[in-house]
Amino acid sequence: MKSIKCRRHGSKAVTLIEVMMVLGLLVLIGGSGLAGWNAYSIYREQLQVESALSQVAFAQRAYLTENPTMTYTGLTDAMLVPYLPGGVMPSVPSGTAFNVRVFPPSATKGTKTWIARDF
Repeated sequence: MKSIKCRRHGSKAVTLIEVMMVLGLLVLIGGSGLAGWNAYSIYREQLQVESALSQVAFAQRAYLTENPTMTYTGLTDAMLVPYLPGGVMPSVPSGTAFNVRVFPPSATKGTKTWIARDF
């Protein structure tokens, strides 16, 4: 009868099972990192839009202070530009649209809507 030889303890070879376990762990770690990055990019986009909305809200108030007969519904982006820092509308992620005809101002991108806070 033949005897089955076992792997020696001092062997430097790596088994296929060990390689597959390491690859599985790397995939698991990479997947969780990707999910975290996606949440971070959504959070960063939200901060950028909220900051822009805050600037637009201050521009609305400044414009209406100087033009008391005007109402929010009559405002346009072009009217607010001189009251914004740098004389331009704040930069926001592409596809985001402002609504400056309401107070507080709002922005939409796809199905997501943001409203300026702290007013």
